[in-house]
Amino acid sequence: CEFIPVIDLYSVGHVMTTKDQLDSKEAVPFTHSISLEGPQGEAVRVRGLFDDGAMISAMCTLIYDKVKHCLDNWSQSTQKLRMANGNIVNSLIKWNGIININRVKMWGEFEVFDSGGGWGFLLGKPMLQAFEAVHDYKTDTISISDEKSSITIKNQITYPIALHQIDGSISLTANIKQWEILWGGMETPPSRQVI
Repeated sequence: CEFIPVIDLYSVGHVMTTKDQLDSKEAVPFTHSISLEGPQGEAVRVRGLFDDGAMISAMCTLIYDKVKHCLDNWSQSTQKLRMANGNIVNSLIKWNGIININRVKMWGEFEVFDSGGGWGFLLGKPMLQAFEAVHDYKTDTISISDEKSSITIKNQITYPIALHQIDGSISLTANIKQWEILWGGMETPPSRQVI
């Protein structure tokens, strides 16, 4: 029997992205560090997975548990999220405030729910629209802007610093704060859709 590889039609986590995939120029998720501004102007840095198929922005509960004390503006959420498999997940809490990507700042909000460890922070379409994001797939860069400035950012999934810290069992789209939690394996993250 001939081996036929299975390709995920949609994958939020790209859990097994390898150096070989990057070297062969295979399509990989776009990740970049972002900062959430705390109440005294301090920066809470997370790795964001840019996904214009997501109808919300979201933080995984694993990251939330590590940074919740550094941010204010938390409020209860009544949002229910429909995953691609049809399951409905309750958002635990939501946040709104200033999101900073390389000194380009925008007011935004996100919901918090358990991603299963596949990603730490998801920048969904509404936030990407707020940043006026334009993805150049040929160079795998995204141009963003606010009222004061514009900048083009590179996909950080290809940065060697991220690759040398990883073995085959960890997601390149996971936030660095998750790596210690995920070491040794992970569950498949839930796919998502907002209802």
